[in-house]
Amino acid sequence: MKLRSVAVVVGLFVSVLFSQSLFADTENRDAAKDEISKCINGFMEEQEKGYQGERYCENANNPILVARFYSPTSWKILEMSTNGGKLATAKVRIESSTKNGTPIRKTWSFLLSKTEKGWKISLVN
Repeated sequence: MKLRSVAVVVGLFVSVLFSQSLFADTENRDAAKDEISKCINGFMEEQEKGYQGERYCENANNPILVARFYSPTSWKILEMSTNGGKLATAKVRIESSTKNGTPIRKTWSFLLSKTEKGWKISLVN
């Protein structure tokens, strides 16, 4: 009977530890998603004002990696995925226009990296 009681207590203990670690991971994931949203929204607000938004980019000196949107009027983060680690992806629907003024509505993929300075956009495709 004692062995069975010990097994139940150990099982409960392991269950509590496991659920706490899941909770911690969920908290980390939610915190990361909040920071990622702030990064994307900050980048798009800078673009809306006509700026590049370099401070939100991991490598602002590489024009191939940093997209330039002309006259963005609205954007919406459709989905976001992170493993709670150092990489994240997001799909963002952006309404903007071409250089010639033709309206565009397109879903873009953002790749973000966690750096020493927080989440930064690595690639927009």
